[in-house]
Amino acid sequence: MQTSNKIWVGLGLSAALLLSAFYFLDVQKVIEELRSTTARLLWICFGLAFLQQIALAIRWQRLLQPLGLRGFGLAFWSLRLNYFYNLCLPARLGEPYRIYFLHRRAGLKAATLVGTMAAERFLDLLGLIFFVYLSFLVLGLKDQFSLWKWFLLLGAGLSLVMIFIRWTPRHKGGRWIRKLIFWRDQLLKGMKVLMRPKVFLAGILTTAASWLIFSLMIFLILKDFDVSASFFHAILVLAGVSIAVALPSSPGQIGTFEAGAALALVSFLSVNLERAVSIGIIFHLSQMIPTLVVGLIGFVLYQAKAEPKVERSKPSSRLEKEAG
Repeated sequence: MQTSNKIWVGLGLSAALLLSAFYFLDVQKVIEELRSTTARLLWICFGLAFLQQIALAIRWQRLLQPLGLRGFGLAFWSLRLNYFYNLCLPARLGEPYRIYFLHRRAGLKAATLVGTMAAERFLDLLGLIFFVYLSFLVLGLKDQFSLWKWFLLLGAGLSLVMIFIRWTPRHKGGRWIRKLIFWRDQLLKGMKVLMRPKVFLAGILTTAASWLIFSLMIFLILKDFDVSASFFHAILVLAGVSIAVALPSSPGQIGTFEAGAALALVSFLSVNLERAVSIGIIFHLSQMIPTLVVGLIGFVLYQAKAEPKVERSKPSSRLEKEAG
């Protein structure tokens, strides 16, 4: 989907969800639920959100190490500015900015960074599948796991397609085949970092830390709203949000974020819709405010001053040379 189409689809989806909220919800009840939130909870959530930012930045830095990026600073700020621009702009435009940022300031190749971001998404997918399946097992909801089997089958099907085109000569096939082969090559180059045991282990541990921190945040919010839930219910709410925000939406995923949280809360905990939406709003604000604050600091540090002339980072092995 082209960027312009993503923007319009995202804005349309968010607008539809917001209009539906005003139509189906008792807005006054939502406001009353939000007013019951304690300031102490918000400060705790802000702290947890910052810890989650650190965990994701460590993962990103570990993925970039084989490509020659040693320091933590550029990895951290590239990721935080990515999320900052995703918050301010539609169509996830922060993601291409992350590539541009590291290409200009660290000399890393843009094509390889695309593949490394794919490795990051792969780790996110592993985390999603593992924690959701674990939660279903612990909560005795195995019968409801049938939908997730379709996601696994879809992933397996895409893998088979990639394996098939692995043997397709570059000079054969139509334009879409050649384009598919090109992107396959970039993904494979970036995904090579996960073939290193230490990098893969670090990626798994930091991904797990990210899930556990955010799940703890949701669990505390549920308790503050007097919702009887276990930690594994909080994981399922996080899974609902993770799937929802993958859809095109407005800047900051306004509407889709709350819809994913509300759907999970109503489905698994039978929470009334007004309270479910209120919980989604608080969880969303707990992420948005730290992202905005840290992102503004990064904007001042890196955007308000001229970019330095950067020499290409020296790779730690032949991986970057192969990727090039």
